[in-house]
Amino acid sequence: MQVRCSHRKHAVSLAASLCTLLVCAGTSVAAEDNVTRLTNSAAKYTEIVTSWEALLEARESRLSTGLRLTDVERYEDYGTVEYLARWSEGDDKDLVWRTTGWAGFEAKTRELAEHDMRLVDVEVYLEQGETHYLGVWRTGRGNFALWTCPTWDAFTERWQQMAMNGLQLADIEVYSDAAGPHYFGLFRSDVSEAALWQDEDWDEISQ
Repeated sequence: MQVRCSHRKHAVSLAASLCTLLVCAGTSVAAEDNVTRLTNSAAKYTEIVTSWEALLEARESRLSTGLRLTDVERYEDYGTVEYLARWSEGDDKDLVWRTTGWAGFEAKTRELAEHDMRLVDVEVYLEQGETHYLGVWRTGRGNFALWTCPTWDAFTERWQQMAMNGLQLADIEVYSDAAGPHYFGLFRSDVSEAALWQDEDWDEISQ
């Protein structure tokens, strides 16, 4: 796995090594105005919806077709919020949920972990001056950690500490608020060796 984000160059490679929850901080959809066509690539399905409600409706419609949500990316396209959803085939449970503020998200994550639902993807974003957390959960058990750091160096240091405990980086979010930048990571025990790269120049990264 390789995780990349844009800023100054800094490369780290760690080997996988074993903890309770740690917290630091092809078919189309009927709603044509809100959903693009579902595309299929190597048993991985992708679609874009233009509202949170459409995302929830899409998830419900996929359950009967044997698809489960694995990842959600939230972004703005010319001022319009869109959600890119990725699906994979499966017969387990999935859940997508969002809230404002860390306390509520942490509580939900702990609650679902007690019911064998594990966080597999997280989005952190600012909206109207508030920090929002969006998560995707799938059926599963295993150790994982959530951690946020104010600098890139602090984040890579935390990553190395997590690796020593057998937890590898599964997802990273970079966002800024009035206090400055934040690096938010999801670490899990079932992720293989990972590499993290940060660079100012996308052309150099993509080579």
